[in-house]
Amino acid sequence: MPDGNDKQLEMVGADMVGTEGQLENMAGAESQLEISKQIQMETLKPLGLLLAWLQLLWTQKVHVTVRSHQKLVKGFLRSAYDMLAKNGEAHVTHKTAHPFDRWEIEKLAEDAGLCLIAKSEFLTWDYPGYCNKRGDGDERADSFPVGDCCTFKFRRSKG
Repeated sequence: MPDGNDKQLEMVGADMVGTEGQLENMAGAESQLEISKQIQMETLKPLGLLLAWLQLLWTQKVHVTVRSHQKLVKGFLRSAYDMLAKNGEAHVTHKTAHPFDRWEIEKLAEDAGLCLIAKSEFLTWDYPGYCNKRGDGDERADSFPVGDCCTFKFRRSKG
């Protein structure tokens, strides 16, 4: 529902959208740097929108990270397509909770010429000795809770 801040938001080039009040830049900025240039923190402080601004920066960081991971997975799936025998399968195990559900694994596979043949819950006890590791940061050698995961199984699409 509109409120008195809507007009002020228009003046700084933004709008409030979404059911959770997420602030999104309507000018189409692609990076965190562009957004921070377009919406100055000092402008938002008097409007009481600092938290929304920080949410915007976090949201953009998540989008950039998701896109980079999608690119990696899509590359894997394209390579898998080229290497698969007639009835061969490519398996991708992936977290299914938010924000990982945004990776759109099935769509990436479809774009790579693969089709989903099965999707099953990933259970670590099915893989004796399985130990995951963080991929980045100071704690990259540390394991972490797997959480909700599933294994996607793909084959080459017919045709």
